[in-house]
Amino acid sequence: MQVISENPPVKDGEMIIYGDSGKIRQKASYKDGLMEGVCLFYDEDGKAAQRADFKKGKMDGEMIVYNHGAIQARLRY
Repeated sequence: MQVISENPPVKDGEMIIYGDSGKIRQKASYKDGLMEGVCLFYDEDGKAAQRADFKKGKMDGEMIVYNHGAIQARLRY
């Protein structure tokens, strides 16, 4: 995997991780080195796999799990 738009050593802003195929595997926003806001995960085909809300690096709110692009589960944190 290749990491793009990461500001080491402290992550501030958007981080995008691409898979070997060149498709996006993860998109997340960071503030003060911690995940903040919506984090999106994608499968190998580029379809949504998971969406989770973060606050100060911890899951806070809803997580949605997808299966082949369709919602499989909704969880609250």
